[in-house]
Amino acid sequence: MLLPREQAFRFIDGYKAVLLRILKDTNTPTTRSVNNDLTSARTLVKADRSLLEAALSELEAEGKPVEPAVAFAIRSLRVEQWVYLSHTKTFAVFLDTGVENAYAVQALTTPLNELLDEPPFTFEAGLLEFEGRFICDGLVLNPIALGAGYRSQLKSAYAELRKAGKFHARSGLTSSREDVPLISTVVPRGRMPSKPIAAVMVHVPQVEAALAWYQRAFPEAVRSRIESTNLEFLSIGGIQLELVPSDEKVSSGTCGSVVYWQVPAFEATLSHMQSIGAKLYRGPMQIEGGSSMCQVQDPWGNCIGLRGPSSAAPQSTAR
Repeated sequence: MLLPREQAFRFIDGYKAVLLRILKDTNTPTTRSVNNDLTSARTLVKADRSLLEAALSELEAEGKPVEPAVAFAIRSLRVEQWVYLSHTKTFAVFLDTGVENAYAVQALTTPLNELLDEPPFTFEAGLLEFEGRFICDGLVLNPIALGAGYRSQLKSAYAELRKAGKFHARSGLTSSREDVPLISTVVPRGRMPSKPIAAVMVHVPQVEAALAWYQRAFPEAVRSRIESTNLEFLSIGGIQLELVPSDEKVSSGTCGSVVYWQVPAFEATLSHMQSIGAKLYRGPMQIEGGSSMCQVQDPWGNCIGLRGPSSAAPQSTAR
């Protein structure tokens, strides 16, 4: 149920450095408990994810860069209320808040059933994607033991998630058997997969600059590489964003389809995009469900659609 020791300590060193830097940047006083301090820093990140990028950039500027694999993992951080349902010899089973997905999660240095007790439990913790694995950061906040009634219901829900292909055994991939660490998902002929978008491709004249810009635009993006093709891309909410060279067949610009990204807070996201150089192209306009939408242009003229809850939008509109 533990990450291999060398991997665990590589991750811990980088994660600890970033969280402690965040405390320094926010002038948050430290205590005698390192774990409490790290948890406080993570709570700050939960409210403002831009703190992660700032800390990573400052450490690099000081000549203390976090190694790329660990930095990618840190950018994937999800701080939520998780259900720790059960465990095998190699991983713990986590369910997300809405019981919509299940994950095979490895701990760092102490198994969760030793850190707490035998599951099920619910608690706030950080889940990250590190070198193909889902890991728990071990900073467990407000654990609550769940009784037999909950255990039965959650096990039934977990069984349904496995049948639906929503048990994630490896980062970015889905497994339907606990005894097989990694298998591919075969989609029957004539049926679309549950996530039919394989990738979003954006054509730009400067790939490296575009990767860096889009990673600032979407702070939660995780930069990854496919070794066999040497392709670098950004993973955003399970969608693979590929920045590729523009050419005589496909140039940069506003023509054609526009991908709209669902964002948690419309005005805040639009303001963030504009602060790093995006230009408002169309909108904003109010749409249904108390949301707004608009298009902005990246530095190369490509359109990015934004859509999300808005403080300016009415709660119900008709189109």
